[in-house]
Amino acid sequence: MENGIFGDMLVIHAEILPEHLTPVNFDADEPYEQMFKVLQSSDASDSVRDMVNYIADGVLVLDESQKQKLIWSRKIITAFYKQHRNSIESGDFSFMRKESFPQSLKIFCGHNVVPFPMKVGQQYYIDTGAALGYNPQNTANLFSQFGHEFFALSMVDMTSGHSYGCITSAERRHEIVRLERSIYHYEALRF
Repeated sequence: MENGIFGDMLVIHAEILPEHLTPVNFDADEPYEQMFKVLQSSDASDSVRDMVNYIADGVLVLDESQKQKLIWSRKIITAFYKQHRNSIESGDFSFMRKESFPQSLKIFCGHNVVPFPMKVGQQYYIDTGAALGYNPQNTANLFSQFGHEFFALSMVDMTSGHSYGCITSAERRHEIVRLERSIYHYEALRF
């Protein structure tokens, strides 16, 4: 049976959370916070591979709540924004160089709109809001805090990590922008 992992890549809709990777009961906050920090600061590739393989083999059955979280969760990206709010609002993304760590499985996520494709912990968030389009009345505040006024259709070369965006704002519609360096190598980026 196919397991959904393509070489060293996994594509999901929203994000993987601690409850997807361990049978621990997360009624208490402390174990959840510990696992949450692990997902944001170290390679959990083996646990993710086990989860996907167990699902494919019928050993692990996700309950409806866990399935919904894979599709709709915003917990990790929200915690990331809260943790780095001051830097993000000032347009300083240099902190991302310090948060980079190697991993053997790259997890690509959509659903959560980010200003540019970025790695947050174990996961690469690549949804840059093309579905929202650019509407100054409804969406301008969301991205103006990141220093630009457009949403884009993301294109990520998964082999190299180079990212491109086709801009949706009226003034720059169809302009293609490219991140200077690969999203796989934030430590080398100059923010």
